[in-house]
Parts: sequence; C-alpha cells; structure tokens
Amino acid sequence: MTSIHFAVLDIGTTSVRCYVYNQKFEVISTASREIKILLPQHGHIEIEPEELFKDVVDVIKEAVNSSGVSFENITLGISTQRSTFTTWSKSTGKVFHNFITWKDIRADYIVKQWNNSWKLKGLNFSASMIYSVTRANRFLAGSVLKLMNNQLTPRLLWVINNNQKLNEAVKQQDAVFGTIDSFLLFRLKQGKEFKPFEHISEVTNCTATGLYDPFTLGWSALIAMFNLKLHMFPKVVDNSYNFGDVDKSHFGIPVKIVGIMGDQPASMFGNCCFDDGDAKVTLGTGTFFDINTSKKCHASILGFYPLVSWILRDGEANYSVEGSSYDTATIINWGKSIGLFNDPKETSDMAESVEDSQNVFFIPAFSGLTAPVNDFRAAAGFIGISADTTRHHLVRALLESIVFRVAQLLKASMKETEYKIRRLRVDGGVSNNDFICQTLSDICDITVERSSDTENTSLGIAFLCAYNLKFATIDELKKCYKPGKTFTPRLASQAKLVATMERWEEAIERFKHWY
Repeated sequence: MTSIHFAVLDIGTTSVRCYVYNQKFEVISTASREIKILLPQHGHIEIEPEELFKDVVDVIKEAVNSSGVSFENITLGISTQRSTFTTWSKSTGKVFHNFITWKDIRADYIVKQWNNSWKLKGLNFSASMIYSVTRANRFLAGSVLKLMNNQLTPRLLWVINNNQKLNEAVKQQDAVFGTIDSFLLFRLKQGKEFKPFEHISEVTNCTATGLYDPFTLGWSALIAMFNLKLHMFPKVVDNSYNFGDVDKSHFGIPVKIVGIMGDQPASMFGNCCFDDGDAKVTLGTGTFFDINTSKKCHASILGFYPLVSWILRDGEANYSVEGSSYDTATIINWGKSIGLFNDPKETSDMAESVEDSQNVFFIPAFSGLTAPVNDFRAAAGFIGISADTTRHHLVRALLESIVFRVAQLLKASMKETEYKIRRLRVDGGVSNNDFICQTLSDICDITVERSSDTENTSLGIAFLCAYNLKFATIDELKKCYKPGKTFTPRLASQAKLVATMERWEEAIERFKHWY
C-alpha cells in the first residue's frame, strides 16, 4: 500500500466541501465554504463561476494543509450537483453567463410552449406507434416525454435566446456548454495562461441533462429537435477515464484527477448499492430515490428517470431509475425561518410529542410536485389548521410530508418495475431525523438503514478513487459499508399512517394546478 490519500471535492446545492480520506476510508480532515447563491430576479437562481472556482481551490488547499498530508500524496476525486450549467468561449475560456442552477425556473414559459406544441405531441405519437411495433423501451420513454422546469433543456434554450454574445458565439461555433464537472475540469487544468483544452464531461452528469440518451449511450436526437447545436456539447467519458492532472499553478505541483461522478450516483456508490435492486434515498436539499437496475435501462411512464449510474473500466453501463422531490431540507429551513422551531434537531422530538398531526397536512411543493404526481403548477401550504393546532402539530405535518413523498416514490417505482424493495439505505443531512426514518420504515413496511456516515456522496467518490487506482475491488468495497442505525417496521403504527397518507393525498388535489 502506498501513502496515497484521496481529496474528495463535493459540490452540493448550498456548499462546497473537501474531505481528505486515507485508504481505510477514514476522514482525516475537512473544509467547507457556503455557496453564494445569486437571485437576480424572481425564478432566477445562479452561481458566479469564478467565485465558485476560487472556493473550490481554497477548500482543497485548506483540507489538504490541515490533514498533514503533502500534495505529492494526494489524488483528487470530484462529485457535483447535476443539471447546473454554464457556457464559455472555446477560444478565450471566458464564460458567457453565471451557472444556471437546477432549481432555476426562469424558463417556465418555454416549458409550457413546448408541452403544448405540435412538434412534441407529434414526437409522443410517433414514439408510441414505433413502440407498439418494436416494444423497444426507448420509444416507450419517448411516448410520454414532457419538458419540466427541473430539466436542463428549457434553461439552455432560454439563455441562448436571451444572451446576445452567447447566441453569436453559437453561430460562430465558439461556444461550449458544460455542467459543473465539465467546467471544473476545464478550469483546474488551465494554468496562468489560457491554453486549448479537452472539452469533456463524465457520463452521470450528462445522463441527468435530459439531452443524453441512456438507451444508446450518446447525445440524443432531441438536441436537433430543440435546434441546439451538437458542437457545443462535450465528449462523454466514463467514470474511470484518465481525467489528467490539475495544473501545478493551483497547488504547487500537478495533482492527478482520479474519478468524477454526479452526486446521486456517488451516493449510490457510497451506500454500496452495487447489486440489482439495491435502493437508496438521499434526504438533502431535495429527495433523490434511486434503484440500481444493473444492465437494464428502465423506461418509465410515471415520471421516473432512466439514468446511467456509472461506467467503470470494464466499459459496461450500469443503470438506475431515479425519482425525486425537490423540497426536503428546503422545508426544514423554511419551518425554522418562520419560527416553528429554533433548531432542526428539535423537530423529531416535537413530532413524537403529539399522537398525530390532528388532521393538519402540509403539501411540500415550493418547487411543484414531481413523480408520480407530476404537477409543477402545484402550490405549497398547510390545510386543516384549527384553533387547537399547535407548533408541534405543524412540525409533525412538515416531517410527515417528507416521508409521504418518499413513500409515493418508492411505491410507484415498485409498481412500475419488478423490484420488491425490502431494505432502503438513507443518507443526507435530513436522514439524521429519527422520526422521518422510523415513519418511513413503518408506512412502507421496509427496513431503513442509516449509514454511520450520512454524507455518503463524498465516501462514494473515495470508493471510486480506490477502485480506479486498483486499491480495491467492488466486492472489497461492499465490506466497507458501515450501517449506523437500523429502523424496522412497527406493525401497530401502519394502519393509522396509511390512513393519514391517504388523507394527505386527498389534500394534494386541493393544491394542484394552482399556478
């Protein structure tokens, strides 16, 4: 064994973190910076690229310097939030605009225009007809294709239409598009003087754009349908690709970039969801539920996403199906901001202190409702408040709404696939809430395992680095998973919870199609 350590950069929705791991996958140092989110106008949610890059370099330096490990013994792994993008000049490296984040809804009118267009309806009909003959899953997916605000496509169309310099650069074939991983690779490998660069992006970030076809493992024909230009898009590479070195101008010496993944595949890797049917849910800013479907790319009609979860050095694609809910920690933070509690750690005990929510329900739709409801015009809010309602009832309703959204995703995914999930691994900051984990176990009648390290995204990248450097096999990595607390179903609670969730789903109908 060498003295190589893994510096893992984790770029989430609200923070940039770096963890330094040894080869026993123990964290020996950390550093973090809060991401400065820009809100220039309603619905616009941005990040300034060079400020983010400076934070990236600073947190890596801070974490490595405090670890006592020299940069000579450091390799770098990267995980990023997905579907956040920018564009920049191929000839100068200058960006045309800020990162437009995955929570940005500026392109809502484009979503509505396209979903009502004859072109998209024609695509749905044609795909349906082809599927009826071929039974090919990719055409089943095409038959129900709709644009949604969380998808990258409408935001990219918006910025090309509204940024004159970018629009001109696209025409001159001087503009390139990239998600955060692609931009970081470009910037980290640049020195003090601009030099030509390899325009690449790893497959898990590409598959989350909605413009990459997981069935054919290439950029989709949708790019042409939306009148986007293929020359803007990066070369797609696997997760064991030779990503090259960070330029020595950043850390004093070149540092090898060993592995890159999007945040949710990295979480799957960290939770050791390597086998067919393994499932995890990450409870962070949003909720992301993923099932490993192994070599099968699943076509969904309920609004789930068929994704490439990773391609390793064997060159074979491993797939997953993903469902999401975009408001999770967002809800907790909002509850704190309006004075329902002082510390999120209080909420579990507050919810347990009352027998039920007293028929108060909360609809967690600040960003609309994803699968299986699929209504981005839904509103958020409480319903059923009475003169007897206390803060504890409201808090319980908030937490139950998070659980019920996960339960919807899990039950719909099992209905649509052949998988019968009996164990669910959970991670992310919100998974530290015992009430949420236990209630999820009760209502879904499954065992919920919370990892001893709830930040499994960074651990997954450390695992990927070890695998790519041939320090560990997948079978050896499976043995490294450390469960923290396990929650088993309480049969006595199920009937009442199921009835409560049914009432909550009735309440959803009151909040649908509001906007």
